[in-house]
Amino acid sequence: MMTIRGSKKRRTGDKEAFGDEVKKSGDENVPNQEIMEHVTPSQPITSMDLVPDLEGDMSAITTSPKINTKINTKFNTKIKAKTPRIPPNLWHLRLDHPSYSTLSHIPQIKATFDSNHCQVCILGKSMKTPYYVDDFTANHKIAYIHSDTCGPCPASFSRLIYYITFVCDLTRHVWVYPLPNKKAATIKNIFAKWKAELELESGYKIKCIRTDGGGEYKREMTTYFESIGIKHLLTAPYNPQSNGVAERLNRTLIDMMRTILINGNMPHEFWAEALVHAAYIKNRLPTGSLKDYKTPYETYHDVPPSYDHLRPFGPICYVSIPSQRREKLSKLEPRAQKACILQCVSKSGTYKVWNLETRKVDVSKDVIFYETQFPSRTDFEQANAPEANAARTNVSDKVNAPMANAPTPQIFDEIIVEKPPPGAQVYTAKEPQK
Repeated sequence: MMTIRGSKKRRTGDKEAFGDEVKKSGDENVPNQEIMEHVTPSQPITSMDLVPDLEGDMSAITTSPKINTKINTKFNTKIKAKTPRIPPNLWHLRLDHPSYSTLSHIPQIKATFDSNHCQVCILGKSMKTPYYVDDFTANHKIAYIHSDTCGPCPASFSRLIYYITFVCDLTRHVWVYPLPNKKAATIKNIFAKWKAELELESGYKIKCIRTDGGGEYKREMTTYFESIGIKHLLTAPYNPQSNGVAERLNRTLIDMMRTILINGNMPHEFWAEALVHAAYIKNRLPTGSLKDYKTPYETYHDVPPSYDHLRPFGPICYVSIPSQRREKLSKLEPRAQKACILQCVSKSGTYKVWNLETRKVDVSKDVIFYETQFPSRTDFEQANAPEANAARTNVSDKVNAPMANAPTPQIFDEIIVEKPPPGAQVYTAKEPQK
């Protein structure tokens, strides 16, 4: 027995019941006939609630609120024991935002949430997207060029602090040029000369060049590329991986420069010569970027390179003094000078060397090598010492020479200032009063 007052509702778990006309208990449309007392037969049911977990119906009807009538109702209810519905991202939140692949390996958890749709994960775990292969491919030599600038480096003997590189995409052949600055006008001049020489040598035209979009490639260079019909591909800012060929070459060249300078005990001022030497050797080394580990030199020139003329960077050598440079009054002076190798100029045996005695760069083919012996640090310091001492001596002589001939000044223990004599006094005439 249940007493419900003022209720005119029916509760059911059947959704189809909402489409039928429903009246009070006792009507043929109402299942689960109820036993009611003191109920007017014509009293309708005014509303109905849907209870999803309710099997069967539960009806409760009373008379008008003015009439207090007890109603006997018979309930046919069976509540199902269901697990509460879990949000799909609940375990993603509980376990501190792991990925879907990680959650899927936990057997106790049925992961259905895709962590790629979590905005918090995007904010907290954002990373760079993969780099895709270029859509432009070279079909002949020098058609596609990768270029980049690097620096600043310590000032060389020629006052060079930057360098620019060019790499052929098809052959991986390398060209390098030290620069005094990174101005667009300087790079334009270097590129124009290199382009004219390269196209005349290979017989092909440059079609595309990829750079990192730095300031040195803007304005003048962009206009210049457009004027000569070269496609300029730019990479996104702060993404050197997009210009990976040129960037990887920079690292390779710097590693080679650093190594040979350390091996030769040479100052950093020789970095420009070391750079040119490193690029020369790089073109003659096999690379995995080419088929069958060929060398860039062979791929570009179509002939294998020669190694007989190669020498290490920086070993001791002796350079013959030309007769035009020898002192004519003395026949007992040495006929060679000590130097170190900087670069092989040509395969004919011409070398560029640094003369340790004159502190100048010489180019000669009359060179005797000691390839396993290298100068020490003191060799370069001693070479600097005479000139520095001479400079200091000259400056000291110029400064101290006038002082040596100057008279010795008189020193007074006490100085007395007296009044001038009366004849030297100055009087001011006054105008007469009117």
